[in-house]
Amino acid sequence: MRAMPGSPERPAAEKIDLDAEGNIVGLP
Repeated sequence: MRAMPGSPERPAAEKIDLDAEGNIVGLP
């Protein structure tokens, strides 16, 4: 299972959101 948004395991400068398929969105 992929890390969910706000997961302490993978902190990021920007919020990471996942689409319905579980793909990371918001990337350039």
